[in-house]
Amino acid sequence: MLKDLHIKNLVLMDSCKMEFDPRLTILTGETGSGKTAILQGLKLLLGQKLDVSSIRKGEKKGSIQGGFDIHSPRVEELLTSVGIDLEDSRLILYREVSVEGKSKNFINERSVSLSFMNKVGSLLVGIVDQGSHEELRSEPKQRRVLDLFGSLEKEVDAFGELLEKSKELALEQDKLLETERQKERELDFCKDRLAELSAAEFKEGEEELLFREYSLFSDSKLILEKVQQLLSFLTEDNRSILSTTGKAKSLCKSLSSYHTLFKEGTDLLEQAFISTEEASRLLTQSLTVFECDPRKLELLEQKVHKIHLMKKKYGSSAEDWKRHKMELEQKIALFESIEERRAKLQAETAKTEEKLSFLAKDLSEKRTCVAKDLSTRLETELRSLNMPSAEILISVERESRSPSGEDAVSFKLRANPGEALTGVKEHSSGGELSRLLLALKLSLAKKNGTPTLIFDEIDANVGGETAKMVGKKLRLLSDHVQVVCITHFPQVASFASSHLLVRKKEETGRTFSVVESLDEKGKAKELLRMLGGKALDGKLK
Repeated sequence: MLKDLHIKNLVLMDSCKMEFDPRLTILTGETGSGKTAILQGLKLLLGQKLDVSSIRKGEKKGSIQGGFDIHSPRVEELLTSVGIDLEDSRLILYREVSVEGKSKNFINERSVSLSFMNKVGSLLVGIVDQGSHEELRSEPKQRRVLDLFGSLEKEVDAFGELLEKSKELALEQDKLLETERQKERELDFCKDRLAELSAAEFKEGEEELLFREYSLFSDSKLILEKVQQLLSFLTEDNRSILSTTGKAKSLCKSLSSYHTLFKEGTDLLEQAFISTEEASRLLTQSLTVFECDPRKLELLEQKVHKIHLMKKKYGSSAEDWKRHKMELEQKIALFESIEERRAKLQAETAKTEEKLSFLAKDLSEKRTCVAKDLSTRLETELRSLNMPSAEILISVERESRSPSGEDAVSFKLRANPGEALTGVKEHSSGGELSRLLLALKLSLAKKNGTPTLIFDEIDANVGGETAKMVGKKLRLLSDHVQVVCITHFPQVASFASSHLLVRKKEETGRTFSVVESLDEKGKAKELLRMLGGKALDGKLK
């Protein structure tokens, strides 16, 4: 419920505060006094896009603040989703707008986006103005009205959710078909690669070890030739260097008693003998280490080449190979499960389609019953609004499937005897549509989602007697929701629980609007003005 509103620097309003009654608040005033600025400010507060021309001339920015008393689980849930807590059910919306087109939006001092402000606003206030006639002509909105009256929102939501699931299943079928085409192209290829990876045993550093082994084997012929040459040096002319060195050592030893030089020579020849003997042994042993087997060399070469190619395909590490292998196994498993997935998907699709058909039929039957009840209710309300012969027909006909079901809902109106039933979307009489709008609001009073309804000159196209009936109906409507009405009819204004007068004032060469809350005497004076009379000692002249 709207408690108060503070508008600053919008249109003619310099700084204007007003409070609203929980039931029926009436706003009146001369044409151009600023009543529209209140509605514009409220629309801005509820998230409407800014028209910079609405900012008061000479000012750089304007602002709107509204206080609301909230008892709505839907609003509380929405606010909680962004971390805004309500204190004592009090909600403050604030919006600041600038001539540059910029906007700052706050809910309980928490900065929010304009789209979020709009979402919250749509749950707080419903605005019924001349533009609502166009909404009334919209058949999808007529269907929503019927669903609201029949409390069919849950059924509609259930159908929409199931239809979304049906679309997701259709997308899965398309993906499955593409996977099947992919299978035809890639299954054998994937299996070949998996077999190649499974057969390969690759350890970190293995390629380097193989390459060193291959390098040794590829050079083995040259190595063996040089070893043979070395051995031949040690056994030149079939005389063993070892034998010669041994004889030299014995001879030198026999002379060692004559001088220490011969002893040192003997020691050196002993070392030479030992070193030459060890070198000969090692060289002879090397003949068995190095092979010159062309077949083994070829196999090593093939193995090194294969690892090199596999690294180019699958990566340079064993972990890369493992990952590729896992991906191939998953892809092959996906290909090989196509038939099973297809059968499961077809079964689920058939089940979903069957349930959709059932829900659509059930929704159509309920809408047909609700349409009769709503037609009767609207006719009753219209007859009490000075349309004694009004007839309403709400047709529910089959149409192509949508998130709202399989029904096209159309409101038809016969305003006077002898006329044809005409679809409301083609109906042109503003007065009749205004009364139909009010009749709808009255019919939905206990089911309306917004706690506050704003009527902007809904009585603009009706006559005096009808205006009185409109006022009475608005007062009845305010038993269920808070109603704020902007009107030019005293017959409507006379039913006000609270009466706000909007008037222009001039000071220091500037014109601005003020809003005054009228007492009983002020109400009488304003009603007299609206009637076109003049007051003289409180009596109509």
